[in-house]
Amino acid sequence: MEEKDMYTRSVERAIDILECFLDADELLLYEIAKKTDLSSSTVLRIINSLQKRGYINRDTESKKYRLGGTFQSFVERVDRLNEEIKKASSQIMGDLFGKYNENVRLFVLDGRFRLCIDLFETTQDVRQIIHVGDRRKLDKGATSRLFLAYLTPKQREQLAPNLEIEENALADIVSDGYALSTDSNESGIIAISAPIINQRGKMVAAISLSGPAFRFINKEMTNKIRDTVAAARQISENLGHK
Repeated sequence: MEEKDMYTRSVERAIDILECFLDADELLLYEIAKKTDLSSSTVLRIINSLQKRGYINRDTESKKYRLGGTFQSFVERVDRLNEEIKKASSQIMGDLFGKYNENVRLFVLDGRFRLCIDLFETTQDVRQIIHVGDRRKLDKGATSRLFLAYLTPKQREQLAPNLEIEENALADIVSDGYALSTDSNESGIIAISAPIINQRGKMVAAISLSGPAFRFINKEMTNKIRDTVAAARQISENLGHK
């Protein structure tokens, strides 16, 4: 194996180990080895390196490992960025919600998931329930396809390796400035999603407007698309994008 391949594999194994803590606060060495399908000696070698940089800590009494302070610093930075996005979006989301009384949601990319960080929920009887803090896989819906459209092919392969999406379809989403879908997590839901771009020209979030097809598809459909795209642009401008 070439040195470059060995280095890449080591990085991937380190990420696999860190991802073990997505659904567990503390783990023993053998538990990490089982989760990653690696030998205990390999896990220990990588963990020792992660410990030196503060990404993982070990409790001397319980012998269990947990995420360290360096990792927490990244989490706090992400939280700050999300709060900035929420602050820039709140009034605009409220205006969009007030006009249509349909679900308005704010999502950011969170690893292999899209994470809802803010929302306005319709007061109408039929609704699609998503809560702040909910994570959804990048396999369905307008917002998922929007995020994937703004990633590189290599990033898409890493985050959604088994998803079959034509490159031309993703390119159309970028050129159109929005994604439209009827394949969300609940049957019959129509969703419009538009990108929020920061001052460096990077997509950092998405705003979506959605509702059940029987109510959502009406004479205002074109306006809904236009207003969702306009809302995303306004938020982007609030974040410094020109």
